[in-house]
Amino acid sequence: MSEEREMMTTPREMAARGERIYAEKYKQDYEAKYRGQFAAIDVISEKAFVAEFADDVLQKARKAEPAGVFHLIKIGFSGAFRVSSCFSTLPSARALQHSW
Repeated sequence: MSEEREMMTTPREMAARGERIYAEKYKQDYEAKYRGQFAAIDVISEKAFVAEFADDVLQKARKAEPAGVFHLIKIGFSGAFRVSSCFSTLPSARALQHSW
């Protein structure tokens, strides 16, 4: 496992590994069952966790894999969050999820 961590030295490498794991192991099944929910992929163990909200899935994943390194995916969408300059303050993850 520590070899996997050493190979992923940048956030971009971790995200690429998370996307690859998702595409190979979970995408087909999850997009049929959980579209619009969030998946947290542990890029070390390759385990996946699903919940309705981003903060909930990350809590669930951290509880199960305390040493995990997670890549967050909004199932069925190209990105987990949308960035907009119209916010004067950053809303919570739940508020962002409901704005889609």
